Amino acid sequence: MSKMKYSGVEWIGNIPNEWKLNKLKNVADIYNGNSISDEEKSLYEDNKDSYPYIATKDINMQNATINYENGMYTKYNDKKFKIAYSGDTLLCIEGGSAGKKIAKVECNVSFVNKLCCFHGKLINNEYLYYYLMSNSFREKFNQNLFGLIGGVSQFILKQFNICIPNVFEQELISNFLDEKIYKLDEILDDLRKQLNILDKYRDSMIYECTTFGLYNSNHNYSFKKNKWYSKTPSNWRIMPLKYLTSILTCGVASTPEYVDENEGVLFISAQNIQNHKLDLSNRKYISKSLHKMLVKNRRPKNGDILQVRVGATIGKSAIVDIDDEFSIYVSLTHIRVNNNIINKYMNYIISTDLFKKIASLNVDYAGTQGNLNVSDLKKIKIPVPPIEEQKQIVEYLDKKCELIDKIIKDKQEQITKIEEYKKSVIYEYVTGKKRVEGAEELYG
Repeated sequence: MSKMKYSGVEWIGNIPNEWKLNKLKNVADIYNGNSISDEEKSLYEDNKDSYPYIATKDINMQNATINYENGMYTKYNDKKFKIAYSGDTLLCIEGGSAGKKIAKVECNVSFVNKLCCFHGKLINNEYLYYYLMSNSFREKFNQNLFGLIGGVSQFILKQFNICIPNVFEQELISNFLDEKIYKLDEILDDLRKQLNILDKYRDSMIYECTTFGLYNSNHNYSFKKNKWYSKTPSNWRIMPLKYLTSILTCGVASTPEYVDENEGVLFISAQNIQNHKLDLSNRKYISKSLHKMLVKNRRPKNGDILQVRVGATIGKSAIVDIDDEFSIYVSLTHIRVNNNIINKYMNYIISTDLFKKIASLNVDYAGTQGNLNVSDLKKIKIPVPPIEEQKQIVEYLDKKCELIDKIIKDKQEQITKIEEYKKSVIYEYVTGKKRVEGAEELYG
């Protein structure tokens, strides 16, 4: 094994004696893309003699792929748009996906200003891509995030260091990682497909039980004047949510200033609704005085339902299972059921894909993201069995969903372990902690 030397950079650590250190600006061209306003988007829909125009949303964070067929294009002769060439890397450097969304470009494209292109000029593009994927780079990137929405400037990125083997070892590493990562991604894709199947099965089971009743029930069915629930047991009613709730409202539309845990009160937003449960692994707190003002007219409590009403995760819901004092952000709908329905039964129904589909017809896209208005939510009708039957359905679904959720959790843990292993493999080889067989012989 070759001798190692300290790189002089803490986040890179030791590198092989033969490797060199350089700044990214010296080995790659680094530049942002160009924005298109909402008013102008209709002018960029012609794909003839055009480049696909890539936005941050077109990069898949899970498998680092790009959607080139989003319907947006810029003309070859339109010089105001910068181009990322096949083999270059696009990295999101601003917003919630900063440092997380990254992909290698497979054809020439134009791209939005929140994305940054890395075009190798004195370095193998493939090796550069893997270096930008490494934990060492991401750690340095996260240390330099700044601003309200979070980002790292192009100028700062250019100052980042990169450790560089000779061109032959760069290619050797790239080829090795191509094969290794491809195999790991195949396993990850298979596990995600299994998760998708489990989610669909869970949803289908909930839909069947909350629309037609339990399989062992002797029901007479009747047709209702409802587009979505036309055939339900004859003793069930189809009722709008406003008649099933004592509270159905949303959180307060103000972005609060967060404080230390010891000084504040728990503040819950859409990001705390995960996997059908309230997830408080990421806790935020607001001042006691602001909390007191936010809960003046309504105070969420254990047993209430919180449903996401804004953004990409509209429809996700969870039952509050804590006794802590807290208030909620405007991204959540606060639901408290009345005596006509059990909270768990309500939560099961509003978690189904069918309910989300019905709700989506009322989503307002006037702003930058979807918004489900409470006034529209109140009008949505759902099937309501007698209370005793609701209890039976809830008991049955609790048992079944507990088993499914355990399998889902196991699959998710497998995915997490493989993703961590994938990151460690990339880090070890692009910093020389491990060498591809035959690499040392390339130096004579």
